[in-house]
Amino acid sequence: MVIWCVRRKYIWSRREKMFLLLPIIIVVLLLLATTGDSLRVPFLVTSHTNQRPSSLSPAALLMVIPSESKEHTSNSIRNHTTNCDCVQNDTKPSSILEDKLRYHLDRFVKMLMDEQEEKQGAAPDKSHETERNSSSPLLDWLQQNYGMDKTNELQAGTLHKLEPDEQRLRLQAFLNWFRETFPYYYDACEQCHATGTVFQGNQPPNDVERLESSWIDTTEVYLCPACQQNTRFPRYLAAMPIVRRKSGRCSEYSLLLYRILRCLGHETRWVVDWANHVWVEVLLPLPKLPKDSQQQPQQLLDITTVTTSMDITASKSNNVIEEAPRWIHLDPCEAALDLPLLYQEWGKNQTYIVAFQAPLDATQSTRNNNTTTKQQWKIVDVTQEYTSDDLEQIQARRTKEDGITSQDVAAALERATRDLQELSLLALIEQYRTANKNATIRDC
Repeated sequence: MVIWCVRRKYIWSRREKMFLLLPIIIVVLLLLATTGDSLRVPFLVTSHTNQRPSSLSPAALLMVIPSESKEHTSNSIRNHTTNCDCVQNDTKPSSILEDKLRYHLDRFVKMLMDEQEEKQGAAPDKSHETERNSSSPLLDWLQQNYGMDKTNELQAGTLHKLEPDEQRLRLQAFLNWFRETFPYYYDACEQCHATGTVFQGNQPPNDVERLESSWIDTTEVYLCPACQQNTRFPRYLAAMPIVRRKSGRCSEYSLLLYRILRCLGHETRWVVDWANHVWVEVLLPLPKLPKDSQQQPQQLLDITTVTTSMDITASKSNNVIEEAPRWIHLDPCEAALDLPLLYQEWGKNQTYIVAFQAPLDATQSTRNNNTTTKQQWKIVDVTQEYTSDDLEQIQARRTKEDGITSQDVAAALERATRDLQELSLLALIEQYRTANKNATIRDC
């Protein structure tokens, strides 16, 4: 009938049109209602299916923010790890744990890439051409500003030969100088130097900031209520921009200290506390103090008193445990030396503290690709070293907060370590080939 009316050019009235369209509309609505869940039609989904997914933790949210740094490194990392979409679709505790490890692994690899670029004379500090000719601009800067003699005393070959108290004195003096030279940035306005600026959010780095270094994560912007001017605070992942700006927080200053110690020939680890703090560890032949004695750090680390050789002998026999070289805690923002319980005294319940380690000469490790050099790339759970709680108490906190089991932690660390071994070597091989086109390196 409809076809006949169309062919006859039948003139439809408004009422006839409504009667004709009404059955069609009803049929369409019924079809949509039966397939509403799969089509995600908002007004047809019932209340129990219209609920939002459970909210993601900050650890997971960090992984969905795209990196602003060099694409070739980030892409190689993403190509060898699980796609970041798993953060949105899979909120299992073990997945969130691995995502957080990948985030810090990515930052750690970028730190090493900056180090290797500096060694090869191709550092992305494009506005300072004179520094390219130096084998180590960072070491040159340290010698000029801290002093040639003092810098030489901190060299690994020299420092390791000193008595334990002398090692502590020199390291503590260096940390004190570091904290005075690099003040912690809170919220000061760079125009009128007033405090109390208001955080406005993160912005992509501008051309000037990228000219300083392409290894930059993001830029924080603060508005000054006094002068109504914005202050930009770029978050660099490179050492020399931090040196020149002398502005940073624990993220920047731990990176800088990590790089300085490696320039001096020390085995060093970059340590991340998931309770929002970062520091470093250095491998030194210092005797280990019992944990119960660390409750009174001022009595143990009074650098104004030099212990005599007789006192050293007595302390070794009574309170100090002799052992092989161990990892020593160094906090540049607090000028703290070998005080692992410092953060517990702040009231923190330590849950996850992870140390990232790479061989001193990462480029050499790509050429000598064997089991020994590969094992020097490590990611280690060091939480128990920074709390007086035992492992069961730490694990109880992890299970309560995230539902993480000890098996989840062990598996995540194993996979992250394997990723670090593979991804760091791949990234450094790529960079080494770019700088040395005629060199031949065996892939890992």
